[in-house]
Amino acid sequence: MKLKQLLVVQGITVLCLLVSPVVGIAAGTEESSVAAEGEVISQEIEDLVSVINKKYKALNEIDTTIAKSKETIKTAKQDIVQTEDHIAKRSDYVAKQMQILQLRGTTKPTILALLDSKSVSDFFNRAYAISVLSFAQKDKVESLHQDKEKLVKLQEKLEDNQKGLKEQQEVAIVEKEELDSRMSGLKDKLANNKDILEKLVSERIEKEKIRKEALVKAEKVERTKKKESKGAEPKVSVKAEKESPKTQSETTESTQSDSENQTSEEVTESTESEVTTETEPKPKEPKPEEKPSTGGMSGQATAYIATGNQTATGTVPQVGRTIAVDPGLIPLGSAVQITVPGAPSYSGVYIAEDTGGVVKGAIIDIFVGSQGEAVSFGRQSITFTIL
Repeated sequence: MKLKQLLVVQGITVLCLLVSPVVGIAAGTEESSVAAEGEVISQEIEDLVSVINKKYKALNEIDTTIAKSKETIKTAKQDIVQTEDHIAKRSDYVAKQMQILQLRGTTKPTILALLDSKSVSDFFNRAYAISVLSFAQKDKVESLHQDKEKLVKLQEKLEDNQKGLKEQQEVAIVEKEELDSRMSGLKDKLANNKDILEKLVSERIEKEKIRKEALVKAEKVERTKKKESKGAEPKVSVKAEKESPKTQSETTESTQSDSENQTSEEVTESTESEVTTETEPKPKEPKPEEKPSTGGMSGQATAYIATGNQTATGTVPQVGRTIAVDPGLIPLGSAVQITVPGAPSYSGVYIAEDTGGVVKGAIIDIFVGSQGEAVSFGRQSITFTIL
C-alpha cells in the first residue's frame, strides 16, 4: 500500500523542529491506540466468522431435513394411493365372494342357501362358513381403511413439520444476511483503522525526518562557526607582523607603560575586524549527503502462507500485518515500515511476529493469503525501517 504523502510547510524554525520529539511521542501513543483498536476489530471478525460458520451449518441441516421430509411426504402420498387401490380391490373381492356363497354359485339369496341344507349339521356348517368369510373380508377392509387414515395423518404431520422447517429456514437466512452485513462493516472498519495507522506512521516518519534535517543543519552551522573561529586567529598575528617597526616599537612601549587591558582591547578589535573580513569571501561548504527519506536499510522480501501453526510470538498470522524476520536484526514485536518498489501494493507498516529457517539478515518474509500470490510475489528488493 502506498503511504499518503504529506506536504511539508516551508520556513519552519529550528526551535520548532527540536520540539518535534514531544509530538512524536504523542503520535506514537495514538498509533498504539489505533493499533490496539485494530487488534480488537480483528478479534471481533474472528468471533463473527465462527458465528457465521455455525449459522451456515444450521442452514445446511435445515435444508437436509426439508429434503428428507419432502421424500417422506412423497412416499406417504404413494402409500395412500396404493391403500385406496387395495381397499377398492378388497371391496370388489368381498362382493364376489358373497355372490359365490349364495348357494354354491347360484344367484339365490344367502338365506335360501341355508334353507337348502340337507341336514342340521350342513345348515350350521354353511352358516359358519358364511359368517367367517364375511367377517374376515370385513376385517381386511376395515384394516385397510385404518392404514389409510394413519397415512393421511402422517402426511398432515409431515407437511406441518415441513412448514415449520421452512419458517426456520427463512429466519436463519435473515440472520445470516445480518451477520454478513456486520462482517462487511467490520472489514470496512478494519480497513479504515489501517489507513489511519498508516497515516499516523507516515506523519511521524515525516516529522522525524524534518527533525533530523534540522539537527543536521544546526550541527553544520556550529561546525562552520568553529572553523571560522579557528581560521581567524592566525590572521591576527600575520597582520601584526606586517606592521612597521615603528608601530611595533610604539606598541611595545605602550604595553610596558600602559595597562594590559588596553592592549587586550586593541587585539580584540583587530581580531573582530579580521574575522569579518575573512568571513565574507569564504566559499560555502558543500551540503553533506542526506540520508534516505525513509532512513531505512536495503534488503530482500519473499512471501509465505499459513502453516496452521501460530507465529513465533503466539499470534495468528494475518495478511497485511504479519512478517517473519531475523530477530538478530529486527526485534520481534517491532513495527516495520516496508517499501516494495516492484510491488507497491505490498508497501506499508507490518509487525515482526514470526521467524523462519531461511529468514536471515536483511531478508523479510511477508505473510500472504494464497500459494499463487506467494509464487507471484517471488523475491523483491525492498527498503525497510524499524519504527
